[in-house]
Amino acid sequence: MKRHSTSTLLMRKVTVTLFLALVPCAETLLGADEPKHYSSVESYKASLPGLYISQERQVDINGDGKLDHLIYSGDEEKYLIALINESTQYALVAIPEGEDYEVIGAAGNYEIRVKIGTFPMFGDIHGPDKYYWYDHYKVTGHSLKLTNSKHAEFYKQMLPLYRQRIKELEQEILDLKHDSQAGKIDESIFPTLAQFLRDQIDRYGEFIQKASKIIGRSK
Repeated sequence: MKRHSTSTLLMRKVTVTLFLALVPCAETLLGADEPKHYSSVESYKASLPGLYISQERQVDINGDGKLDHLIYSGDEEKYLIALINESTQYALVAIPEGEDYEVIGAAGNYEIRVKIGTFPMFGDIHGPDKYYWYDHYKVTGHSLKLTNSKHAEFYKQMLPLYRQRIKELEQEILDLKHDSQAGKIDESIFPTLAQFLRDQIDRYGEFIQKASKIIGRSK
């Protein structure tokens, strides 16, 4: 069983205001407004001097028969930009922020899976836990469509993992309480450490609710 060490829980530093990730459930269309355009991939890169690019790949992400350009940037904080090939120019589509990204599906029907932690890696005293929430997007033209409703089977597989992790975190709280009573950790810090774990439990509860709604709508 994974245990959060006392030092890990206490030494996390607040670097920005607390950001609680809002994970959408309904199928929505994002970025429907006219996007920013660039004459070439290189002109986009030139517009952001100092941009750290960790990976690039060409793929027909919107299924229109033309190769688009995906740019993964950042190191510990990761971002994904899709430059949609419109023959004479590229339209910029910013993928919602996540901790990692995966292109799934087959040619002509690709989607982007965004990995989202229980809490942001940066700017929060908690940090992400063992499991993640995943949002799915399909690029349509130069807009993003949230397609979680098409992935009910995927969320069915995640539900038992979320539930099991809640049980593990509840046991970690009991273990911390025992350690506190036994003098292994300062009794005064037990409430804070326990609350960190309860916050993770609450976030998994949100994941379960969202996944259950998606599964319920698929029936």
